[in-house]
Amino acid sequence: MSDKSKEDEERSIEPGFVDGLLRARTKFGEKPATTVRIFERNNFYYCLDKDAELSARHVYGSITATKTMGGKENPVLYSKTNQGNFESLLRYIILVKHYRVEVYKFTKNSTYELEVRASPGNIAAVEHVLYGESDTVKDCNYLAGIKVTGTGADLKVGIAAVDSSLNIIKISEFTDNEGLYALEAAMVQINPREVIIPQSELPAMKKVETLLKRNRILVTHKPNSEFVGMTEADVKRVCHAKTNLLTFTESPLSSSVCSALLKYLGLHADPNGKVFRVELLNTQDFMRVDNRTVTGLNMFDESGQVGSSIFYILNKTRTPGGTRLLQTWIKQPLIQHDLICERLNLVEQFVQNSDIRQSLYEDHLRKMPDFQRIATKFQNKKANLQEMYKVYVAVNKLRSLKEQLESFGDDATLIQEYFIKDINESLKDFEKYMQLIESTIDHDEVQEGNFVVKSSFDEQLGELGQELDAVKEKVDSVLQSLRRELNLDKQLMLERSSKMGYYFRLTMKEEKAVRNDSSLNILESNKSGVKFRNKKLELLNDTYAELFERYEQQQQAIVSEMLSIAAGYSDIMNHLGMLISKLDVIVALSLAAVSAPTPYVKPTILPQSDRKMIFTGLRHPIVELQENVSYIPNDVEFDKDNSTFHIITGPNMGGKSTYIRSVGTAVLMAQIGSFVPADSATMSVVDSIMVRIGSSDCQVKGISTFMAEMLETSNILHCATEKSLILIDELGRGTSTYDGFGVAWAVSEHIAKNIGCFTLFTTHFTELTELAKEIETVKNYHVTALVADQKLTLLYQIQPGVCDKSFGIHVAELVNFPKDIIKDANQRLERLERGQPMEVN
Repeated sequence: MSDKSKEDEERSIEPGFVDGLLRARTKFGEKPATTVRIFERNNFYYCLDKDAELSARHVYGSITATKTMGGKENPVLYSKTNQGNFESLLRYIILVKHYRVEVYKFTKNSTYELEVRASPGNIAAVEHVLYGESDTVKDCNYLAGIKVTGTGADLKVGIAAVDSSLNIIKISEFTDNEGLYALEAAMVQINPREVIIPQSELPAMKKVETLLKRNRILVTHKPNSEFVGMTEADVKRVCHAKTNLLTFTESPLSSSVCSALLKYLGLHADPNGKVFRVELLNTQDFMRVDNRTVTGLNMFDESGQVGSSIFYILNKTRTPGGTRLLQTWIKQPLIQHDLICERLNLVEQFVQNSDIRQSLYEDHLRKMPDFQRIATKFQNKKANLQEMYKVYVAVNKLRSLKEQLESFGDDATLIQEYFIKDINESLKDFEKYMQLIESTIDHDEVQEGNFVVKSSFDEQLGELGQELDAVKEKVDSVLQSLRRELNLDKQLMLERSSKMGYYFRLTMKEEKAVRNDSSLNILESNKSGVKFRNKKLELLNDTYAELFERYEQQQQAIVSEMLSIAAGYSDIMNHLGMLISKLDVIVALSLAAVSAPTPYVKPTILPQSDRKMIFTGLRHPIVELQENVSYIPNDVEFDKDNSTFHIITGPNMGGKSTYIRSVGTAVLMAQIGSFVPADSATMSVVDSIMVRIGSSDCQVKGISTFMAEMLETSNILHCATEKSLILIDELGRGTSTYDGFGVAWAVSEHIAKNIGCFTLFTTHFTELTELAKEIETVKNYHVTALVADQKLTLLYQIQPGVCDKSFGIHVAELVNFPKDIIKDANQRLERLERGQPMEVN
């Protein structure tokens, strides 16, 4: 720590400082547990009370790093961090914990005033800290709002969602029932980090809040008065000129929610140049996927478990926009037969042509910037010369990308329709933009990392440019002179960076030539060499820096005019960004298909009305990637007339859960447009995948294991149609045997008789297999196992019929239960089988 830092730290913990911090703590009062307050003084950041524990755990790994202030009578816990740790803490609070944050700064009046307020859905004030200045942000960042009216089974739901970094507004309005099942599916599609709702005691809004918290979404309450429909003037002020006013007038609930969101973001009165594109979110266009399906099928990586999800396996994308689009496709599987087939046909084109696929993946796509985010900067007139030049370079590279796609030949009509035509139009649309950049930006300076306007473009710039050139000549003269003086030729290099300016560099091998030379100022010494300046270069560097600053100031008017012209290209650029993202995802899906341990196969997709599903040699794409796993594939066959409900029995660890997950995963992947891990696949489109898998206490949510089972099963019974796919794993084991069996039988019978959709139902209640005798479309299957010499061998194969015995004690032996317990268990099993009473040993 430097002397100044030590001095600042010592001064920051003086009694006067403590008193000021404690007064601020009292002044700002109570706060929600989901809000973290941070106080800044002397470049140190302080958290108090519970916030101090959170900060200490993240920054230092333990709450023992906290200290107390305020004396023995009223001690107050606090933690302190420096600037670097503060930025890490800020990212953790917003992006990981999904909490709000308030930063208070010490003022000249010796008080603390609010400087920054941010939340997961409102990151504008801290975006530069969270993500830096790069354009590689791969996540959408939606702030959503919800308002519900009505009662019981006739609820009207209005949703709006805003991503201010992409200038997108999505709105949707629909009817729902008291279970709010459609709303939950919509939340999965949007995946907001934060949701605002009106302050209300209405039962429907209380249920909305419960649903959001159950799905770990931050809830923020706003006054009812802020949920007022947008006027025509509001729409014209913040929305794209092409926005249809009827979009809002015909959706009054969504309109009022959108208005509240814009107020929350501070954009209702002054949009700061932002112009939003408005998109209708029609939840009926996609497969219904709720949060249980997301977790049950491992659609996305869980925190701390990177690499075990469908997204991870399919994500071979090369652009930030492609990554965002793939996330959207996984959350919104298609249900329209023709659209699914088109996507699959596109993927097939790239699967069959490895040269084009690899060329796009390894060379072309990785050079494409995030056109959509840059388009937003252009639209908001916040872009700089570097970003303008980046677009220029990327558009130039579009030509070679187009040529690569054209090498598919005349037979690839889908490639032509989906990509080549639009790329040709984009190249045509960007012609004048390219001329603008070529005539204004100094391409020679760009090679040195400087993004400036050509000096020949303006008379005053020309004069400053000549002065800069003169300084450069003198700098070069100093270089030659020092080379002679040190008796070094090419070993002594002259370099320039935006931070350090001009400097000399020698490799560490030649460092001895300047060691102990008092006439040289050593700037930096590391593996790349030693950087230094002599007095002449110091003076010239200062002169150049001053001239360059004047040059940049003089060119500001020109840059502003260029930006005004470039803003007109934001729509074209956004369209190009979506096009490149789509190409990126299609290539990624094709690469995932061919790079799997056993290549994936193209599924044959049938209309919903056919109601058929046949997989042969089906595998689970996540499990087969695990080390030391030799995956045993299985078959599945459903038919609407003969086989719709499969009851699967067998020992624990035998692969029942993995089997039913593999079916759900394959269906999901197919309707995304991906090939599937099987030898062959034929399936009709399903409208939803309903999942009841896993049993764990939900104590954080205040829900028991059995209650969680019942909630999930209720959701299935209310929402499933005959075109759905249901996956239920071990229903009823969270309660007594008789209760559990009764629930399992009643649910199975209802699904098989009344709903009639394809269902996979694993169970330990072998009595449930009797249902196959009563309902023709119910079929029994079991996972196979062998017992030889008192040893259990699990075969992981699914065969017709019922499992003829339980293997619970054998499984206990596999995991090394103590031998006396195994012996006692066997004895008690024998007594039960003979009908003898239990005895206490």
